[in-house]
Amino acid sequence: MTARPIILAISILVCLFTHATPQLVYAEEHENQALITSSFPNYFTASLQYQSDSSIEDVSFVFHVSGQEVERYYQEPLTPATYINIDYRIRTDTTHRYIPPGSKVTYFFEITYEGNKIVKTPTNSFMYLDNNRPWRSRTSDNLTVVFYNEDEKTALSILETALATTESVGGLFGALLKSPLTIVIYETWEDMLPAIRFSSKTVQQELITLGQAHPASGIIMLIGGDQDVLSSTRHETIHMLIYSMLEDSDAIIPFWFNEGIAEFQNPTHVESYDRAISEAVQTSSLPRLDYFTNRPNTPEEIWLMYAMGSRFTDFLITSKGPNKMRLLLEGLVIGKSFDTSFEDAYSLELIDAENEWRARIGASIVPPSQPEPFLSETSEKETSSSPTPSTTANPKIAESGSRLSSCGEGVEGNTSFLPENVALLLAPAVMSLLKRRKTPFTSVSRHVSRSASVSEEQNNLSLWV
Repeated sequence: MTARPIILAISILVCLFTHATPQLVYAEEHENQALITSSFPNYFTASLQYQSDSSIEDVSFVFHVSGQEVERYYQEPLTPATYINIDYRIRTDTTHRYIPPGSKVTYFFEITYEGNKIVKTPTNSFMYLDNNRPWRSRTSDNLTVVFYNEDEKTALSILETALATTESVGGLFGALLKSPLTIVIYETWEDMLPAIRFSSKTVQQELITLGQAHPASGIIMLIGGDQDVLSSTRHETIHMLIYSMLEDSDAIIPFWFNEGIAEFQNPTHVESYDRAISEAVQTSSLPRLDYFTNRPNTPEEIWLMYAMGSRFTDFLITSKGPNKMRLLLEGLVIGKSFDTSFEDAYSLELIDAENEWRARIGASIVPPSQPEPFLSETSEKETSSSPTPSTTANPKIAESGSRLSSCGEGVEGNTSFLPENVALLLAPAVMSLLKRRKTPFTSVSRHVSRSASVSEEQNNLSLWV
């Protein structure tokens, strides 16, 4: 495919990077100055000096982070005075307060006078990044790459790959980016590490993250020095396209499908995927696809989930045509369940399509799932005991508060569209498979659809090799 010409808009982000050069904002006729100072990733400081003829009773810092649906307020006790000089420290170092690098933060101060008169400073914005790097940017259409090293060629290659992916894959599946996409490029793993949010200590210790995506906020983080960075770019961009397509849907997408479709036409890991599946077939340990409806819990399972999701999704598209995949996605857009959308698009049940694929790769055929037995009478003891965890994700989670779409704590086991996709490299000691691999081991995501209004707190880990 011939990529379309790219018209680059070069900008230094002077207005956005207020942490590097504090900006002044003025409110009405009063003498005041406000500025933002970044201490990424731990916090940023919102400062205000304000002089008034009337007594100031209260000052609130009001800000909105790109991707979130609500504004956030911050205030501290204030002694009434006609002159104030305040520094509000806004923490971003916890799961609920986390703000991805590259996020646009829009803000103003709300000043309350004696008599409950309220004045707002002008609205300003900044891009939340660490202030010890000389950040630069390149933009084309609604995609921006932000980088700090001298390797502009890599940054432009990443930008071209993202543009080509949105055009080719987006056009094939009818998916378009509804909002701007920002790709933050770090030079090394060590540089990116402070910006990464891990789902658990185990993941942090056993997996090396090569990239992380935050679809709700339109942010992708990548390591520009990684040899497979363009493969990572394509994978994460497809996640963004699917998320954008299903953003307003209530459909729940299986984890294996979310990661599998993101690997469409991505040749980097095909050999490793086929090897992992072949091993599982030979040892009669290849699970059903619905085993990976939710995020797996171990590195071994995560890797196998990527392999199965990728190869089965590729089987669907190549053997039955991309139009049926597009029909499946369109069914999800209008809120149909995944199983219903699949059956309507392919005129057969998912288990039958899976068995077609299993027969092709020499795996054993699996029977349909059996419904749980219905108990007409249940003792008091039985009803008071802990319920068996459901394999179906909770379709809705109330949104409130912090960052991207909510500040509430994620619900365990939810598999709505992953608001965050993580590219990870499994440590050699984790899997025997790694001893035979020919390419670096990667991994990517952990969530399945903002359609289910899932808190990004919950991120689902994803992986690709």
